[in-house]
Amino acid sequence: MASVRRRIGSYLEEDKFPGLRDAIGELLSDIADTTSTESRIAKFCNRFPNDKSHRWVRDLAVEILHNTYPERYPLMCRWVWDQKTNTGVLREIWFADDTDHITIDVPSNYATFLMLREELSQFLTHNGVFNDVMMYVDLICAQVYADYICAQGGSYLRADFSSPDDPMQHARRLLGLDGVRAGTDRTRLKAIDGQAYVIEENPDLIE
Repeated sequence: MASVRRRIGSYLEEDKFPGLRDAIGELLSDIADTTSTESRIAKFCNRFPNDKSHRWVRDLAVEILHNTYPERYPLMCRWVWDQKTNTGVLREIWFADDTDHITIDVPSNYATFLMLREELSQFLTHNGVFNDVMMYVDLICAQVYADYICAQGGSYLRADFSSPDDPMQHARRLLGLDGVRAGTDRTRLKAIDGQAYVIEENPDLIE
């Protein structure tokens, strides 16, 4: 997602990339065992500084898990649900009166995200969607939060999602579908000097 791409650049430099690669390897070890999900995510995050400027690290971890093994790992990014800030897709679809003024006491953990996906999957099948259900769950989540971004228009959101009010553009960014510029190998990942990474020039990114 955009917030990860904006901040990960320094960890793609030669001196830091081996550490990032090792962290990813540990995260993906025993990937079929979902009972260790939270502990593996915690170990991944502990390899980075524990401060506000590195909150994106957990998003990176859960995106890697989801995109590597989507059948077992649902979307678990902060924009889907963040208990600390009481924001995310879960809040936008929470069935209650005046959700703007209540605190939803639901943890941001694997079990919660898995249950959310199951609920949305049931909603889709009840409405006639039987193929690629998990993909459509991701699209629903992205569209729900994209609508929220457009409705809020707050500076804290615009910092990561600055663009015209095009909900689908926000949805593409949330799902990482805008990561490579169309017709080129240039990614939206940028080094410290501001230069965009080019896939064919950085084989370490795809090994």
